[in-house]
Amino acid sequence: INSGDFDGLDSNKAKTQIIEALESKSKGTKKVQYKLRDWVFSRQRYWGEPIPIYFPVTMEADGDPREDAPHTIDFDSPIPVPEDE
Repeated sequence: INSGDFDGLDSNKAKTQIIEALESKSKGTKKVQYKLRDWVFSRQRYWGEPIPIYFPVTMEADGDPREDAPHTIDFDSPIPVPEDE
């Protein structure tokens, strides 16, 4: 509606002619742009939240993990979580 040369055209034909008009005036080019979603959110949509796995951490007695104190994570001994949690 009120699109000048493109009035009355179906959507696909109008898009093609608009691109051609812009390219002929050197005002634009045809470009395919994909929208990539973050894989974490897509994964959660289909399979739910990831299951947390807890591992024992050892560190010095006065160490603070928030301060990036030296610590060791024992990945060979996951901590079982009761099923009611």
